[in-house]
Amino acid sequence: QCQDVQKRFLSDVMERIDHMDITKDDFSDLEFLEEKIGNSRFVFLGEESHGGGATMMMKGRIIRYLHEKLGFNVLAWESGVISMEHVDKAMKDPSINAFRSAKRGIGWVWSHTVETQPLFRYLKEIGSSDNPLIQAGFDCQLTGYEDAAIFVGEIEAFFNAGSKKLASKVD
Repeated sequence: QCQDVQKRFLSDVMERIDHMDITKDDFSDLEFLEEKIGNSRFVFLGEESHGGGATMMMKGRIIRYLHEKLGFNVLAWESGVISMEHVDKAMKDPSINAFRSAKRGIGWVWSHTVETQPLFRYLKEIGSSDNPLIQAGFDCQLTGYEDAAIFVGEIEAFFNAGSKKLASKVD
């Protein structure tokens, strides 16, 4: 009896999604999201575990749909606020490839997942377009592979930007 109730509930709330391929332009199977999202300004995409391959592929496709079809323009990762500023800049820089751009600040559990690479290529492709997807972070950690070395210099430059030198290196 309980299983029948669960099956009825799930059949009422579930939607069929045909594929996880971020490169396909047909989003007709995701159109149900527009009604579910409504006027919301934020959409949270969870995961059952960090770096789960199939989940990351599907999230990539949903992110592309949200950006291109529903007008969302910020992608916030559970990665460092400062680190993600570097990712955003790198995604706009044609001399830095997608993987290196992502590694610049997206946590390793996502940046080193093979199934996330198509999303990074998409983000790189649109990074310097008229409609980029801005990369942001909401974690206080430094998550980029170069952050420790770069951050000290950035803080020093910030405090020394005025007429008085407020910071100096400690030997």
